[in-house]
Amino acid sequence: MKYISNSTLKKIQFLFGAVSLVLISFSNLYAQSWDYKDSGTDFILLDLSIPTGQDQIAYAAGSQYTVDSEGIIIKTIDGGETWETIYPLSGTVHSFTRIEFVSPLKGFVVGWGNTFMMTEDGGNTWVDIDAGTNIYYYSGLNFYDENNGFAMGLNLSNGLDSYITNDGGMTWTLGASTTNMAEFASCYADVNTLFTVGKDQVISKSEDGGENWSEINTGIQGFYNFEVYFKDLNNGIVSTEDGTLLTTHDSGLTWDSFSTGYHNF
Repeated sequence: MKYISNSTLKKIQFLFGAVSLVLISFSNLYAQSWDYKDSGTDFILLDLSIPTGQDQIAYAAGSQYTVDSEGIIIKTIDGGETWETIYPLSGTVHSFTRIEFVSPLKGFVVGWGNTFMMTEDGGNTWVDIDAGTNIYYYSGLNFYDENNGFAMGLNLSNGLDSYITNDGGMTWTLGASTTNMAEFASCYADVNTLFTVGKDQVISKSEDGGENWSEINTGIQGFYNFEVYFKDLNNGIVSTEDGTLLTTHDSGLTWDSFSTGYHNF
């Protein structure tokens, strides 16, 4: 059974904390400038989603503290210049860990306390999604397109679970096996190929849409790979706790490493 202690969670989630959202604007092909924008909240913003096909609407979700506390979802409609809280508008809810929008109006959010919700009106209203039961917290949420999606979380009853949708998130089915699946972050490389990363700097790969997994790379025991992103089937990058960046150009068969000299990417 795989569990992450609260002290470890504080360590690995702290890097995602940000009082303000940092947005990148490209002045030309090679130069970049950075602007700090006021998010309107002092909560830790753990994830950001910009729906494809436009550059004005974005959503972010997070938590008051590093481990389950109060959650928040914020939204911009002017390219990040201003932000407003869209959920909750009153009261408190569990912390959020991941947010993913497949269009400017339709999106999903997951978090602690079995939280899994969907909106189809840009966050004005949210409905609960029936995916897992008794989930401690969801650590991964990704969509390849408007139909195909993947989620994973730690289950208090039997460890790590994964969930797959092929109908735009209306129904979710339990993945066939989570054996060899890393538990902390996930991404699509193509509609059938996914990667996950996690503890002991494990990198895992699925070639059947997230049903089954193989462990393809490991690193320092007790350390984490934090995030994974693939541009396409072959080209991907992984960020690590010890400051190393890993890149592959053959769909994870081999990896090159670059040590930055820093920690917690």
